[in-house]
Amino acid sequence: MPPMPKVFLDTSIFLASLRSPSGGSSEVLRYAVVGAVEAFLSKDVIDEVARHVHEVEPTLRSLLLLNLAAIPLGVISVTPEEVAWAATFTHAKDSFIVAAAHKAGVDYLVTLDKRHLLDKKADIEPHVGFQLVRPEVVLAMLRS
Repeated sequence: MPPMPKVFLDTSIFLASLRSPSGGSSEVLRYAVVGAVEAFLSKDVIDEVARHVHEVEPTLRSLLLLNLAAIPLGVISVTPEEVAWAATFTHAKDSFIVAAAHKAGVDYLVTLDKRHLLDKKADIEPHVGFQLVRPEVVLAMLRS
C-alpha cells in the first residue's frame, strides 16, 4: 500500500467545496476527514477563506467553520523570511501559500488557482519539494 499523500489545501479548495458539495474539492476534503490524505493549511489560508466566503454565499460562513473543525488539518505557520523566500519565484499574493506548503513538506499543493499557481508550475516546482495540482490529480491517485 502506498504511503498516505500529504497535501496542502489552497483557499480555492475550500471556497469551491462550498459552491459544489459534490465536486472534486469537496471530495478531497472528504478524503481528509477519513484520514486517506494528510491535509495541511495555514492560518493565512483560514483568514483568506474567511475574507472571501461572503463572495460565495454569506450564509455559508458557519457551515465552513463547522467543516474546518471536522477535518483533521495540520495548521502551518510561516515566518516573514519564509514568505519572502517564496516570493522570489511566486506571485506575492500566493507566496504565503507556497511557503507554508514547503514548510509542511507536502507532496502536493492542491489548488484551482490557474493564474498564480497552476500556470506558474514551471517557475515554482523547481524550488519546492511538491507538485502543484488540481483536485482531480489527487483523486485519481487515491482511487487507483
